[in-house]
Amino acid sequence: MITSIRMPKSPSCAVRLRESETSLILQLCQLPAIALLGFSLGCSNNPRPQPATEFKVEFHAESDNGIGLQDVEVSSNRRRLGQTNSAGRFDFVLHGIEGQLVPIDWGCPAGFVAPEHAKTLRLTHTKSVTISTPQPLKLDVTCSRQMREVVVVIHAEQANAIPVTVSGKIASVTSSDGFAQVLLNVDRSIPSITVGLDTNARPNLKPKNPNRKYDLPSNDALLIFDQKFNAVQPIRAIARKENRHIPYRVD
Repeated sequence: MITSIRMPKSPSCAVRLRESETSLILQLCQLPAIALLGFSLGCSNNPRPQPATEFKVEFHAESDNGIGLQDVEVSSNRRRLGQTNSAGRFDFVLHGIEGQLVPIDWGCPAGFVAPEHAKTLRLTHTKSVTISTPQPLKLDVTCSRQMREVVVVIHAEQANAIPVTVSGKIASVTSSDGFAQVLLNVDRSIPSITVGLDTNARPNLKPKNPNRKYDLPSNDALLIFDQKFNAVQPIRAIARKENRHIPYRVD
């Protein structure tokens, strides 16, 4: 099969077309090599991957009462990175590309629990307005104490020297003016406690053995137990006079 090529009617048009093609080739040849390399890479379907860089990270751990926590183990992708110092800080370097997401895991020391065990850190270079150098990425975590401090303040009107019970056990005794204070260390697994007053030795006080249940928060707590009593006067028994038997003389 023979394909015919239709030439332009005017030979000058063909000449101009060849001249423009030649001019384009000459211009490409005059470009620097780096530009030609960029042009060829831009046309490629598989661009070269971005090289990995360093990202500084400041890791800070503290307890739920705001104190820096030592010996918090830090890792990423099951690889140990290190642990926090006495101030609760650990600085380390990650290698990656801009925008990469990196999981950071940590483990709290004995006596502490972590509400969450992992966070995702986005690698990015940031600069401060006043500082031109790149700023480190910051990651703050909290470890909660296993034991909570619970303070119970008791006021029992008209009830001095009354035993104070916490969850059924005697914890203190009210003073002469009816006050008492109890400091408890309660495990985080215990959701509530019951505070009461034992009035078995004072049957004239009403109500008898009052108590109250308190739901505990996740942190330290202050509980107030204020109880008023009615002192009932004891009923005295009235002694009856026995009729004296007077003998009668019968003649």
